[in-house]
Amino acid sequence: MNSATARILSIVGMHRSGTSLITNWLASCGLYIGDDLIPSHPTNLAGHFEDKSFVRLHRRILAENKVDFLVTRHNSITVNSKYFAQAKELVHKNRKHAQWGWKDPRTALFLEFWKSIQPGLKILAVYRPFTQVVDSLLRREPLRPEIKRGVPNGLRWTLKVKYSFFNVPLLRLFLCVWDHYNNNIISFARKYPHDCLVIRIDDPAPYSRQIIDFMKREWNFSLEHGSLRDIYVPGLLKVDLLKGKRVLLSLLYSKCLDTYRKLEELRRQSLQRLS
Repeated sequence: MNSATARILSIVGMHRSGTSLITNWLASCGLYIGDDLIPSHPTNLAGHFEDKSFVRLHRRILAENKVDFLVTRHNSITVNSKYFAQAKELVHKNRKHAQWGWKDPRTALFLEFWKSIQPGLKILAVYRPFTQVVDSLLRREPLRPEIKRGVPNGLRWTLKVKYSFFNVPLLRLFLCVWDHYNNNIISFARKYPHDCLVIRIDDPAPYSRQIIDFMKREWNFSLEHGSLRDIYVPGLLKVDLLKGKRVLLSLLYSKCLDTYRKLEELRRQSLQRLS
């Protein structure tokens, strides 16, 4: 299969925005997402559905720029020319599949990079309210092996304090990261409106058939609709958050409110296209 004619989709979104759920669902509908995937973990019990090769590439680029996934608008990311060759090799490796894709939240930091390599790339962007994402990050980070590794067992309780709503600088950092990832998505969606759908995490349940029909009709994918109910595990996406915490997060970085409004407008446009 020529990579120029293959149907290629990337599922993007800020970490903890539900991209794993959406990728799992699309894989069940017939989208090839790779064979060597990151396994499930206490931080993501249902699985990550991330091709290790894409994740490794993104991590190498970020490490070379002395950052990890916590990237904000203040970080300047330079992509060395050697990574263009590696990215092209990943596309070439998947050329035998008529329709394939990948998911890694870090892709939101490299949308123009991937678009330059594969001009026909389509993007399904998923967003989640910043209040829920920050809350989810606070619950996830203490479970990550690299976080726990440097903390003696008897002091693990300190992680609960560090990753809590008492740590205002950390909250502000997470908000800035959410804002940066999603503003990258907004810029890309505005530049390539025909190659991008922007949906909220709760949209695939009521609009699953319309999303698949759109991808078949407009993007020439050959997918079979599968029910999201067969994929979704109740309780994995926590949505209830005390009003006081929501207000605090809104006050700490008010730019998120404007970014969220922009995402909602792009979502409205995307849902109109699904009709």
